[in-house]
Amino acid sequence: MMTPVNDMYGLVQAGGPEPEQYEALNHTLGAFNLLESRGDFDHYGPDFKEDLMGKSLTFDTMQGFAYRKPHGHSGDFELIERICGDYKTSDQNLKKWDEFWNQQAFVQAIQNSQQYFKQTMQEVELDSTHAKVLNVASGSSRSVANYLTGANSNASFLCMDNNWKALDYARLLCRNELQQVQFQHGNVSDLNTPNQYNLVWSEGLFDYLNDELFKINLKKLLTQTQKGGRIVIGNLSTTNPSQSYMDFLQWHVNPRSEAHLYYLASCCGVQRAKMNIVKDPSGVNLFLHIAR
Repeated sequence: MMTPVNDMYGLVQAGGPEPEQYEALNHTLGAFNLLESRGDFDHYGPDFKEDLMGKSLTFDTMQGFAYRKPHGHSGDFELIERICGDYKTSDQNLKKWDEFWNQQAFVQAIQNSQQYFKQTMQEVELDSTHAKVLNVASGSSRSVANYLTGANSNASFLCMDNNWKALDYARLLCRNELQQVQFQHGNVSDLNTPNQYNLVWSEGLFDYLNDELFKINLKKLLTQTQKGGRIVIGNLSTTNPSQSYMDFLQWHVNPRSEAHLYYLASCCGVQRAKMNIVKDPSGVNLFLHIAR
């Protein structure tokens, strides 16, 4: 009888899955995660998964980079940069794993978010000729750099992140737009400029917050947004088809449904008529829009 462990070992020995095996692998990942959560692998020791997966779970692959979290969490700025740059391993013996990674819905969602930020900015700039934008948990600020490179924009941006390495990278990426882009190290709690921004954008923070912290951070951001402005918050959906893969890689997030997002915002005093949710084409990301 085949088990999830045997299935994974067979794929590792074969150098990774073939496209026709992707669906079966997703089922295997779900079964593996269930056994792991029950403690069925505890007697193997703490390095069991790494031993099982071998080089396919090292920094040579995208999944290994996500799993090993060199910057503290899976969705860090360097991983996002790799996704936006369509990174693929140079090791031909591991390329099938990166091909599987690149077929994931969350990869498509991260790439799609670049376009959605551009679309949102174009809408904001139709209403405000000198829009002020706060980008929370900005990471590499790739979306800001790409937008300013391709647009005739008068907007100004404050990119905030609590990772110094991410900010250093972002400054390099935005080096030709520094007259419009500023950077701040810190968290939402460090903001102290009420009613400042036409747009508050956050797509890499709220997924990692529990409900209580979600509400605390949203209440703070509401105070930072101008009357007539908007807040856009990205959160992974509970219908994310890549959830089992992310769980296997210990990419821990708090996915939420549309109803849950509406509920949390209403707990912060936001009227239902002031909210709407846009679903990413991949079905992974939900963008909660709040009008001030």
